[in-house]
Amino acid sequence: MYEPRALPTKLGAAPAKRREDGVGLWTVVLAGGLMVGAVLFIAVAYMTGLPGFRSTQAAAAVAGGSAPEHLYLTIVTNEGVGPAFVPSSFSIPSNTQVTITVTDFDGNTPLPAALASHARVSGTLGGTALVQPLNASQPVLSFASARSIRELPAAAVSHTFTIPSLGLNVPLEGMSKTTFTVLVKRAGSYRWQCFDPCGSGSTGFGGAMAEPGYMSGTLSVTA
Repeated sequence: MYEPRALPTKLGAAPAKRREDGVGLWTVVLAGGLMVGAVLFIAVAYMTGLPGFRSTQAAAAVAGGSAPEHLYLTIVTNEGVGPAFVPSSFSIPSNTQVTITVTDFDGNTPLPAALASHARVSGTLGGTALVQPLNASQPVLSFASARSIRELPAAAVSHTFTIPSLGLNVPLEGMSKTTFTVLVKRAGSYRWQCFDPCGSGSTGFGGAMAEPGYMSGTLSVTA
C-alpha cells in the first residue's frame, strides 16, 4: 500500500541554515579585518609618538655610520605631569649629520621679552628648521606643507630644544612637527633644556620641569 512521506515541518529549513553559515563566515572575515586594522593603528601610533602610546623614558640611541641618521623625539602632555620629552636622554654619533624630528603635542606658551633670543634658530645646518603643523584630531596624518623658518614669533613658541654649550637652539611651535639637522664634532655629554616658560618659578623652569625626564635631559655624542 502506498504511504505518502511526511513533509518537513519547516519548509526551507536547510536553505535558512546555509544563509546562517554565510553570515557566520562574513562575521569572521569582518572581525579579522578589524583586528588587523587595530594592530596597524597601534603600530603607527607607537612609532609616531601619538599620545597614549608612550612606552618608557628609556634613552634612545642613533647608531653611527656614513649615511645620514634620524632621531625622533616627542613632547607629550598626557602623562599626569607634563609636558615631557620622550625620550629625554639620547645619543648620536660624532662627525655625522643627524636629522632630528620633534613632534610637539603641546600648545603655545609665548616667550617673555627676556627670552626673545630663543625664538631664533641657531646651531643647525643652514641655520634653519622645517615646521609642519599637525591636525589635533588626526595627528598621525599630515594636512599641511612644511615651511622653513629661521625664527618664530614669540607668541607662537611652545617649547625650545636648546643646548647652550653647543650653541644649538630650535624654537618649537605648538601642535607641530619640527625637523632640523645637526653635526656635532666633539664627543661628550651635553645637557639640553627647554627655555620656554613651562613650569613654576620666576623663570618658568622650576618644579618638575627642571627635572631630567621632563623638559631637560642629556645628549650623549659618541666617538
